[in-house]
Amino acid sequence: MPLPFRTTGRAVGAWSTMPQKRLHSARARRTGGLDPPPPFVLDEVADTGPVPLPAWPATAAGSGMSMIVAGQSWSRFRHRWRERGAKTIWNSAKAEVSFGAVSDPDDLEVISKLCGEVTLPVWEESRDARGERLRTRR
Repeated sequence: MPLPFRTTGRAVGAWSTMPQKRLHSARARRTGGLDPPPPFVLDEVADTGPVPLPAWPATAAGSGMSMIVAGQSWSRFRHRWRERGAKTIWNSAKAEVSFGAVSDPDDLEVISKLCGEVTLPVWEESRDARGERLRTRR
């Protein structure tokens, strides 16, 4: 799938190496962390330049950096990094958030399995022959 905008190699290259340079500088320090730890917010990352996202979250967490990764759909992550890379990104996330616009059946199945099942009691109200109120739990 082509990108919806035109990118230049220099711009994408500079953007994709910035987190790597920050990681290397964090490793060079004795404490191993950045003060303060910078958050990296990557919005629509699957539609940007080719970045090695499957390798970043675990490395960033070990260096005290937090990453917020957002995308339109899980299928875009699979398209960009194939199934294995997309699973690596998903499994290295500390939390997953899905919003109401998700409509892909496969994505919804994964989310449903993650959420699990909950049985909630239902109370029904009715009246008996004398007009007395009855409550039944089902």
